[in-house]
Amino acid sequence: RGMVDYFHLAWSKHNFRVLFDLDVTDIRRAIRRYRRDTGNELSLTAYLISVYSHLVGEQPAMQAYRKGIRKLIVYKDVDVNTLVERKVEGEMHATTYILRRANTKSFDEIQSELTAAKSATSQSAFAGDTVKNKGSSYAKLPRFVRRLLLRYSRWNPHFRRRIFGTVGFSAVSMYARQTGYPVVITPHTLGIVLGGIGRKPAVVGDEIKPREMLSVAVSFDHDVLDGAPATRFLSTFTRRCLRCHGLEAYAPKTDSQV
Repeated sequence: RGMVDYFHLAWSKHNFRVLFDLDVTDIRRAIRRYRRDTGNELSLTAYLISVYSHLVGEQPAMQAYRKGIRKLIVYKDVDVNTLVERKVEGEMHATTYILRRANTKSFDEIQSELTAAKSATSQSAFAGDTVKNKGSSYAKLPRFVRRLLLRYSRWNPHFRRRIFGTVGFSAVSMYARQTGYPVVITPHTLGIVLGGIGRKPAVVGDEIKPREMLSVAVSFDHDVLDGAPATRFLSTFTRRCLRCHGLEAYAPKTDSQV
């Protein structure tokens, strides 16, 4: 029920979407070397959330929201709505978790928080729930009451931030075993979904080599963002990933894809 309501809110937006391949060959090598040298756990998802949230923090217009017709609310802190797989009522499910102030945290801190969320004991669809399971209480409300709350969230960005965060980031790649571009449906101004990873030919320097390419889908709310700033945001995000931003000391000494 919560997911149906989530999509009901998302379809009210005028989103435009971008699909592209991200070369993660060097990133994955750097992560493996980082794990080996430091003994710390680090997933590709946690690393990309770190790069993503810090960049949004530098360009806060990416998480602006309309308040009424004439006003925009722009947040300083980046609250990332993401998914963690954990056991709920005896079965494994992808459940919602909101990384609060992710732009102020290192990728190690983000990894630790995601790991802790996976072991959360809440039996609702929200890994960040307390033992009172507020998410389950919401799902039991009549549909017209839930839709009234969602309508209220459209006009009150602060309420929306509390229940949905400020940006979206999902990793379907943790289930996928091949490439493919998911179509993003999100109520956020900015949302990213990672697809699968596959080997594809790419230009590296002056040569064509097989590289590990991650399928990425991005959604922007065109009621808030224009194409030019959105494109600049994606260009910077891609460039930082190719340069293994934050993991330069562990990156392989090779030319990255241009």
